[in-house]
Amino acid sequence: MRGLLKKTTVLILFLTLVIIPQEILAQETENSINVGGSYILGPDLGASLFYVEYERLVSPKVSLLGRLARIDYEYDDGVYVEEGSGPMIEMGVRFYPSENGLRGFYIGGGAGFGSADVDWTDDKGEVYETTGTADVSYFDLNFNLGSKIMLGPNFHIEPSALIGNWFVMESDCTRSNGADCDTDSELGLYAIFALSVGVEF
Repeated sequence: MRGLLKKTTVLILFLTLVIIPQEILAQETENSINVGGSYILGPDLGASLFYVEYERLVSPKVSLLGRLARIDYEYDDGVYVEEGSGPMIEMGVRFYPSENGLRGFYIGGGAGFGSADVDWTDDKGEVYETTGTADVSYFDLNFNLGSKIMLGPNFHIEPSALIGNWFVMESDCTRSNGADCDTDSELGLYAIFALSVGVEF
């Protein structure tokens, strides 16, 4: 009985450590969930971005993805200061030239919508300085490239770079004294350097 148990244990270990991982590596994964963050650089703009995305392979070279994100940003040109934060949702497509599924180098693009609650200060530091708030909604269009670097059969890290533009659709502005105003948000051109970790299945 002990001999049979020992042989069974050895067989299980062999399957777990040798055969099963090789079978997993041989299979083409079709789905990926990634969690990441980035720092955004732009003219007088700094921002942090946290996101969760789901990606699905639809052909050997092409995948579709959906992303939920939260952005916190600050624009400061020395005269006008704008601080905002809010959610964003995007859809995108990626092209993998190697035809190796959700692995290796890719190029892609995406588009989506977002909103932000904004606090602003104009004529910063002057005796006639004015402040207020705004509710901003915007459309985002971007292009990106990156690479999935495998850490194991189903786990990866993903450095990426992205350039895009936030197109402000509406900015509902109110001064601190309650009066309406026509201050436009400074959201616009940006570049992102991001790093995420993910699991494929």
